[in-house]
Amino acid sequence: MGAREHNLKNIDVKIPKKKLVCFTGVSGSGKSSLVFDTIYAEAQRQLIENFSSFARRRLPKINRPDVDEIKNITTTITIDQKRLGNNPRSTVGTATEIYTYLRLLFSRIGTPIIAYDNAYDSRYFGFNNPYSGGETQRIKLARELHKKGNIYVLDEPTTGFHMADIEKLLGVINRLVDQGNTVIVIEHNLDVIKDSDWVIDLGPEGGSMGGEIIAEGTPEEIASNKLSYTGEYLKKVLQTSS
Repeated sequence: MGAREHNLKNIDVKIPKKKLVCFTGVSGSGKSSLVFDTIYAEAQRQLIENFSSFARRRLPKINRPDVDEIKNITTTITIDQKRLGNNPRSTVGTATEIYTYLRLLFSRIGTPIIAYDNAYDSRYFGFNNPYSGGETQRIKLARELHKKGNIYVLDEPTTGFHMADIEKLLGVINRLVDQGNTVIVIEHNLDVIKDSDWVIDLGPEGGSMGGEIIAEGTPEEIASNKLSYTGEYLKKVLQTSS
């Protein structure tokens, strides 16, 4: 690979496909530089290069990241917690396009209802359904469950989550992986890290003292690596869960 973006020290890394891969390390260690500014940026650049010249002229130019080469990269999609839109009529059905099929189904077998004398109020027909960031994220992930062979990138997806929410998120992520997709997560949450298939730990510190691969492997292998700060804390969590 030879990645040198920002503070990365000309590092090489192999990311196993069809796995949940967690990038860890202290703040400023180079996680985002590697995942977003190198891998994701190059995937987008390669995608745009495959478009026609007509389409490329109308899209923002993405410069090649400071990296020698990235092999075997496929369609890469980032899943964030940004709102799907500001439309107050938005629901889970419209966001996932299920609503279109429900309308078609109702047109074939449904029975129309005409309301008289305010028999039905706004509770029956209202669209007041604001989503939290976590709910929005899970909706976006759910829309991808029928796809295979993609790479999905998430940046600290459990921020502000309760344990029950984390378990729901991991359930959706694992379904994506079971479908043959690769999920890359930048994360500090130890419950997510310990449930990952593969961990890539960067550091040892932040800024100019970071940008190196400290450890790679299964959570158990990271936990046994004495050079990894993540491994030190992960070891305690694995011992407790066992």
